[in-house]
Amino acid sequence: MDRSTESAKEDRRITRTKNYMRNAILDLITERGEYNSIQINAIADKADVARSTFYLHYADKEELLYDALDGEFNKFLTEIQNYYEKPQAPLHLLSLLSYVRDHPRYFQVVLNSVGTSQAFEQTRKVFEEWLLNWLDFSVFDSSLPHHLVSYHISSTVINTIKWWLETENDHSPEEMERFCLELIFGGVLKVIGVSSKAELDEIFAQQIREKTQ
Repeated sequence: MDRSTESAKEDRRITRTKNYMRNAILDLITERGEYNSIQINAIADKADVARSTFYLHYADKEELLYDALDGEFNKFLTEIQNYYEKPQAPLHLLSLLSYVRDHPRYFQVVLNSVGTSQAFEQTRKVFEEWLLNWLDFSVFDSSLPHHLVSYHISSTVINTIKWWLETENDHSPEEMERFCLELIFGGVLKVIGVSSKAELDEIFAQQIREKTQ
């Protein structure tokens, strides 16, 4: 057999084994609702690998956690980036919330686990950059720094998702979109000197038209 073929099979086996362990730690955190008590043995058992196999790839469970979150984050980032090219960005929260509903594990871990503040902030910044890339906040009559406004909006979205996943409820993505928009625009309208959400919608729509022409 060709050495390159053998190497490719070896790489696939390593990737598969690491994926088992990545899924194992994320599933355990989701099931238990916390991270600190999870032991290496539990991760190995969940992944159906030997404890020694774990240490072939990771120094400790924290390294595994961040590797797992990095993979999930990249999937999430790809989904978000798909909407940079769409004319409804950045107001179309429904697709994002539908993604959260269909892929809740990443957000359940990032928003609820001890030791994932870096991943939480990384996720929040995606929302903030999304807003700043699409909207010119200088058109608003506000004495507040533009980044503070975008920080407020992105934090509201993230914390609304956190509440959605933590609370026993059957709210649909459509309902959550309405909640997000009411929370965001109820306070932000006054701060940025806009008299109505309709006026704000028109400002956003004009900026989007200019970006997509």
